[in-house]
Amino acid sequence: MGDIKEIRDAALAYYHNLSEEQKQKVYTFFQEIDIDGDGTITMEEFKQRFEGSFGDNVNRTFEDLDKNGDGSLDFEESITLYYSFKTRRTISCDGCKAFFLKGLYFTCVDCFEHNRTTTFDLCTSCYRSRNYVHEHCNFLDNYALLRTKAAYTKSGSTNQVIYQLNSYRLEAYCHI
Repeated sequence: MGDIKEIRDAALAYYHNLSEEQKQKVYTFFQEIDIDGDGTITMEEFKQRFEGSFGDNVNRTFEDLDKNGDGSLDFEESITLYYSFKTRRTISCDGCKAFFLKGLYFTCVDCFEHNRTTTFDLCTSCYRSRNYVHEHCNFLDNYALLRTKAAYTKSGSTNQVIYQLNSYRLEAYCHI
C-alpha cells in the first residue's frame, strides 16, 4: 500500500470544511462508483469507472487509496479520490513515470506558466539525479511555486516574480 498520508489529510481537511450541499456531492460521487450499493468500492468497480483515467496505474492507484488494505474503498477513502480529481492532484513523474506523486515534487516553471493543459513534473529523486530529458531548466518544488505565485498575486509586478524565481531556483542542467 502506497503512502499518500499527506494527500489524504488534505482531502479530509477540505471535506470537513465543506457545506452540507458540497459534502452531498462527494457522497454522490462515491455512490456513482459503488455500483452494487454495498457501501464500498471494489477494484472491479474502480476499474469500470477509472480504467482510462489511470492507464497502466489503475491497480496501483487503487492500492494507494486503500488506506487499510482491505481490498475495497470505503467512503472516507473515496474522499481522497474525489479531492485528487477535483484538484488535479493525480500527477505523475515525467522522469521515472511513477504515478500519483506524493508530497514534494518539482514542476517546470516555464511549462506551468505557458501550457495550461499539461506540466512537466518530477519526483524529488529524478530531479536530484537529473533523470529526465526536457527543454527547460527552470524548476521549482510545489511549495516554492505556490509561494512564488502568491508573491506575484500580491505584487502584480513581473520584476517581483523574476526576483522570487531567482531567489528560490536551484540551477539545473538541461539534458537536451
